[in-house]
Amino acid sequence: MWPGWTYSVPIPEHIGPDDYDDRQFLQRAQTKLKWSLVPRRCHASGRWMWLTLVYCADYIISGPGDPAVWTRWYSREEMLILKLKGY
Repeated sequence: MWPGWTYSVPIPEHIGPDDYDDRQFLQRAQTKLKWSLVPRRCHASGRWMWLTLVYCADYIISGPGDPAVWTRWYSREEMLILKLKGY
């Protein structure tokens, strides 16, 4: 059981995964290779991806209540470049 004082600690609303750069986001996210049946934009390059295999990175924060999920999409080429850079 968690100590009672942890429930009274406020969670800063202005900080979230949207503020993370690619390195911080990908260190905490789970990546999967998926088919993009809907047009999506690559987060790294800004190019459109449609009807191709792309990487879906999900960052999930769980706690009391419903989990919060942030998703970013990356093309295979951009994910390869990010992985070679050490992200």
